[in-house]
Amino acid sequence: MPSQLFQLVSLIANATKFVENTFAKTSKPDVPMLDDTAPHPLDDQVSSTEMREAIQTIEGACAQLCALVARPNRTMLSVSSS
Repeated sequence: MPSQLFQLVSLIANATKFVENTFAKTSKPDVPMLDDTAPHPLDDQVSSTEMREAIQTIEGACAQLCALVARPNRTMLSVSSS
């Protein structure tokens, strides 16, 4: 059975593929960079259930991955200072 780390990375990779494929179907096919201030075609649309689930999967799996690999005291400091 694959390790928890591998499973989390797989979840992130699969959900990321879905998000990238969704963006690729628009007139601006790339996922915007963090410093990109230009509007994107998907900004005006309500996200599909599949897109919302993919984003939630990425968010949850990333958080779980960080919690899994970080020392417990580091995680507690990060959470308490947020």
